Amino acid sequence: MSDRPDNRNQAGVVLLVTLTVIVILLSLTFALNRQARSLAETSVASGHRMTLLNMAETGIQAGMAILIRDKNTSETDSIQEDWANPDRLGRLLADLPFEGGSLDLRITDEQGKLQVNALATPPNGRHFNEIQHQIWQRLIDGLATELNLDTDSVDTDTILNSLKDWMDSDDDDAVTGFSGAESDYYQNLNPPYPCKNSPVDHVSELMLIKGIPRHLFDGTGKIPGLGQYVTAWPESLLTGQFGRININTAELPVLAALLPPEKSHLASEMIEYRSQKSQSGFTNDLSNPIWYKQIHGLFDVVIPASHITASSDIYRIQSKAVMDPFSLTVTVVVIREKDSRSGKYACRIIYRESDW
Repeated sequence: MSDRPDNRNQAGVVLLVTLTVIVILLSLTFALNRQARSLAETSVASGHRMTLLNMAETGIQAGMAILIRDKNTSETDSIQEDWANPDRLGRLLADLPFEGGSLDLRITDEQGKLQVNALATPPNGRHFNEIQHQIWQRLIDGLATELNLDTDSVDTDTILNSLKDWMDSDDDDAVTGFSGAESDYYQNLNPPYPCKNSPVDHVSELMLIKGIPRHLFDGTGKIPGLGQYVTAWPESLLTGQFGRININTAELPVLAALLPPEKSHLASEMIEYRSQKSQSGFTNDLSNPIWYKQIHGLFDVVIPASHITASSDIYRIQSKAVMDPFSLTVTVVVIREKDSRSGKYACRIIYRESDW
């Protein structure tokens, strides 16, 4: 005998409810599975991040230890030392037990760069330091030529006048020369912002200043820009001196800017002199900053002694930890100084940034 219509309808409803419940349960199961996988992946990523952070911090501590050891053995700082050689740093780190990861360490001398805040005379920055002004002019002109930038996009006078106005503490908003810039210029930009009227805290501020295009600051292709060769960290943090450049660590464009324009091509000879080696090690002594006079064509050149040095105590340490597919770069700027109580050298971190 066949089922009655109401029994068939009831069976259909039960089947539909059952299928609906199954679909819901399956959906919940899939959702829970995805959530579990996501949590697992997050847990793994979190574990990797913690490991990378520990690795990078180990690199920072190793870098500071290397700088302290260096200070205890020599008052001269140059590209001839262990801290300046990436291969030597790599060998020093090779024994660290990093399973499944790697660490890259770079140490650079901040005093081998032009100090932005030395461009104008302290404490109020109302006047150019004339020697620094000339060095800056030569650096910017040289970089503009190297980057193939014409005078329509890079006007050195505008850049330097505006940079001085950005740093000076004048209350009258008087612009420098015919091309400087104070708040009335910046407030008309989109978006508007005020002129700082105080020292530069970070070199990235230069991209806010009238006349400095990004391609001059960043460079193009494999050619570095202005940001590579300047620093906001002044030597005055350590001594009464202001703006001295370590001639033993400065890069080619900075060395060229230290020389008279007609001698700037000899900067490459200075690079070669610093790096010259024999089987027993480096050949030339760099302890006296006037070593450049040993180079043919530079004997009669005088770089003002007040603007060069053969030692440094402000460094940038960059520690990059890699654990595929993750990486972390920690960068610090340190001051190497003697502890007043213990009499021992130590490195004090004055700036830190991280990049995942």
